[in-house]
Amino acid sequence: MIKKRKKQIHLGLILILFVFACCNCSTTNNIQNKFLGSKPLIPNVSARNSFVKVNRIMNVQLCIDTLCVKGSYVGSGSGTIVAKENKDGYILTANHVCVEQDTIPPEIKVLSIDMVAIDIENKIHKARIVSLDPINDLCILKVEDIKYNAIKVSPTPPEIGERIINIAAPGGIFSDRMVPIFDAIYVGDIQLKERKISTYTGYAYGGSSGSMFLNYNGELVGLLHSGFSKIPTIVLSPTWEILKDFIFNSLINNCSKCEL
Repeated sequence: MIKKRKKQIHLGLILILFVFACCNCSTTNNIQNKFLGSKPLIPNVSARNSFVKVNRIMNVQLCIDTLCVKGSYVGSGSGTIVAKENKDGYILTANHVCVEQDTIPPEIKVLSIDMVAIDIENKIHKARIVSLDPINDLCILKVEDIKYNAIKVSPTPPEIGERIINIAAPGGIFSDRMVPIFDAIYVGDIQLKERKISTYTGYAYGGSSGSMFLNYNGELVGLLHSGFSKIPTIVLSPTWEILKDFIFNSLINNCSKCEL
């Protein structure tokens, strides 16, 4: 009888401790949610599979008298798959990643320019330009046989103060299944000359151009195209409105069977 009572007390203590632990977890989660807001601590980063590194390869020749030497310059940026047509993909990046020619001495002759996109598995795809917007610094490339899905454009613009993520390859830092992910905050729009630009606090370095800004649902809200040399933590993007219109109009004109 005594042993049975001790066993009941023992089981009762275990039950009390279990209930206390569950209540404590619930309380901690509630405090965390109130303190941090309703956004998850970790965003939907499956979108990183739609990242590509974009390389512009300029094949050049230098001749001195009768001696000629051939070589190449490689410029890199970042991009995002924004549509699929069967196995082909449409890549969104910055206009200057696609067409800007680096400063080259006049004695060096440009023979050809090749565009390639490197997917998250380090597979190289030949790319060609299908749409450009020099004013808003936007470009869309088409590549063949890329298996990853397209990013969806957000149905609504970001809100001021909203936490955003940026997936990019600054300095060309990128490898098989590895691409840097950065925190950013949308802080509003500014008017710069003839165009309206969205502003984010974040990080940019050479190679970040053309990279995606995503909300915490993994939806596209912006594209990093530039920043300020003396303030590397303020970065610029076309507005959500400009971005979505460019993507839509480009795909309507170039992709009859796109999965949008």
